[in-house]
This record gives sequence, structure tokens and C-alpha cells, in this order.
Amino acid sequence: MKKYIQRTLDELDALHSGMLANPADWTATPVKETDVNTEITGLTTAGDNITAAEINLSEKRSAGIAKNKASIKVADQVIDLALGIYAANPDKLVEYGIKTRKKPGKVPSPTKTLAFKIDNDSDGEGFEIIMTAKDDVADSYEWQKGQGADPKDTFTIPPMSFFRQTSKTVFIDDEVLKGIRYFYRVRAVNRNGQGPWSEPVSRVQ
Repeated sequence: MKKYIQRTLDELDALHSGMLANPADWTATPVKETDVNTEITGLTTAGDNITAAEINLSEKRSAGIAKNKASIKVADQVIDLALGIYAANPDKLVEYGIKTRKKPGKVPSPTKTLAFKIDNDSDGEGFEIIMTAKDDVADSYEWQKGQGADPKDTFTIPPMSFFRQTSKTVFIDDEVLKGIRYFYRVRAVNRNGQGPWSEPVSRVQ
């Protein structure tokens, strides 16, 4: 929208300059220099309003993503506690009067290589990440995420860093930008150790 407004503004500015340079030629016409100037002012204001609205929308979207991220952490904690899981220290549950569902020391470390797929979220913003191969002894899953330098390059694995740890096998990542390739990998975690990292999977929105 702004580019169309700017195109019209540029045209009106050029016409306005011509009218100011030859005022006598426009004295008897139905369109006056003041009319053109009024349109320039109004159109400039409209463009400024669009810019302000876009900035406001961007700020609100960023705030919404941050709030969603914080809420997901709380939801994940509730799910973990309901399953009798408290990170890597099940004894910590005793402090909160919660009984562990899995006895410490009798569960082996994860050994399976996990698999997952990435789809676009239904609202068109973000990814839906779905585990397709799990580990039965996992208490939770540790995810890493990396940003590729070239969206067309599916082979060069970028530096991967911690993204989240959750017991969920399906979740949404809204922290993505269009036109950028993101890589993910995951491993199973329980109180006795971590499993191997999965093969990285990437996607561009």
C-alpha cells in the first residue's frame, strides 16, 4: 500500500512544483495549487498512519510471541509435574508432595535416535513440529535450533543452540521469519542421561 501512496505523492509533488513555477497558467482552472497541496498533505498523513500501524502491529506481534513462549513454559511444567517428572531430579518432587511415576535408577538412558517432521502452522505463521519416532524411556525431549545462511541450502548445518526442553511430542514454533531456513534436531532425555541427536530437519516458511 505504501509504495502506491509514495508513487502518487511523487507525481503530485512534481505537478505541484510545475504549478508553483507557472501560477498564472492555473488561475482560471478548476484545480488550484492549493488543492494539490491539500492532497499532498492528506496523502502524506495517510502514509504516516500506515507506517505507525505497521510498527504497532509488529510490536504487538513480538509481545504476543514472547507471551506465548512464557505460557508454553508454564504449560510444559504442568504436564511434566502431572507425569511425575521434574527435570533430571525426580527426588525434587517430594518437596511438592508429588509422587514420581517412574522409579529412579531403574530406567536406562535413552538410546533411540528420534525423528520428526515440520509443517507450516495452520495460521500461516510459524511451524508445527511433530515427533514421528519417540523413545519410550524419555522423560522429556531437548530441542536445538539453528538458522541457515542460505534458504536454498538444505545440506550445510548451521550452529545449533538450545531451543527448548519439553515432554510434548507436538508443539508450535512461532519464532520464525519468512524466507529464512531453520534447522532443528532433538534428543531424548531422562534422569539417567541423554540419547543421540536426531538428524537435523529444516524448513523455510
